[in-house]
Amino acid sequence: MKLSKFLAIFTLCVCLSGVALRAQDAPAANGGASKEDVERFLAVMHANNGTAKILDAMRKQMKQVVLLEMQKTKPTASLDEQDAAVEKAMKPLDKIWNETVIHEMESDMVPVYQHHFTHDEIVQLTLFYSTPVGQKMLNEMPAVMSEFMQQETPRIQKIMEDAVEEAKAAALAEQEKADREKADENK
Repeated sequence: MKLSKFLAIFTLCVCLSGVALRAQDAPAANGGASKEDVERFLAVMHANNGTAKILDAMRKQMKQVVLLEMQKTKPTASLDEQDAAVEKAMKPLDKIWNETVIHEMESDMVPVYQHHFTHDEIVQLTLFYSTPVGQKMLNEMPAVMSEFMQQETPRIQKIMEDAVEEAKAAALAEQEKADREKADENK
């Protein structure tokens, strides 16, 4: 599977997860967090800004993965060719990672939080994230995630490469089986 196919599948998964989130059940009437509770919590968390930072860090990491893959598959490519390949591969993700989508994602979060947290829990979370330690956690989380992704990239690449090789081997075995069956029919 080429990296562009992986990115297309990743993009589809992100889009479908948004649809699934919209379909979540509303909270139980007794003790469930209200929409306003969750929106207040998301505002304290600077959800739009935090989501944008995390997505930006992910985008940078994805660009690095695409570039590394390009360098493996076409080591003689010029810098312009590499840049063009990276931009082409990132184009589907850029459609997802824009301000409108970030706002929609925040709206999609409301029923999820309502489903998993009570009114009291959301109030306690809002109080925590209003503290200096809570705000520091919010400010540091994009850097933590970026550092983690950099650390995990080689492992993820290895897993992806192994999965591709397994898929190729399975497809080849299936093709060989079909060829044998066809040859047996023709005897």
